[in-house]
Amino acid sequence: MTAANGETNLIYLEIDSGPYLVKPSNEKFDNGERPINLHRNNIVWMEHKDLNFIEAKGVKAYFVWGEPSKLSGSMVKIPAEFKGTIHTEASEFKSVIIAGQVNYNSKEQKAVSLEPGSYIQSSGKTFTSLRIKAMKK
Repeated sequence: MTAANGETNLIYLEIDSGPYLVKPSNEKFDNGERPINLHRNNIVWMEHKDLNFIEAKGVKAYFVWGEPSKLSGSMVKIPAEFKGTIHTEASEFKSVIIAGQVNYNSKEQKAVSLEPGSYIQSSGKTFTSLRIKAMKK
């Protein structure tokens, strides 16, 4: 996720492993991918009562791309002091903590406290279960 609000913007880009898609301007190409820029004032959160796959009260979701029953990207907002589990039968699960603090554990990971910017990834063809407790900062 990136944001640029200044009159002059600068980016430092470091790529540790390929493929390297950054090319000189004389080798430019368009592969059809486009960035998704979201502003918090433009997000309309869906309440849990409108979402047939969320059972916890107070949890909200915003669908960023794709369809929830297929390959997709969503933002999920969980209330402070939430205690619960996220289940998925997908072959992979990826998540980034945007705000707040989350206590997280799973079959692969013992309890750890995650700060904003923390990344969670789970993969495999087995059921994924993440135990999460959100906390106010």
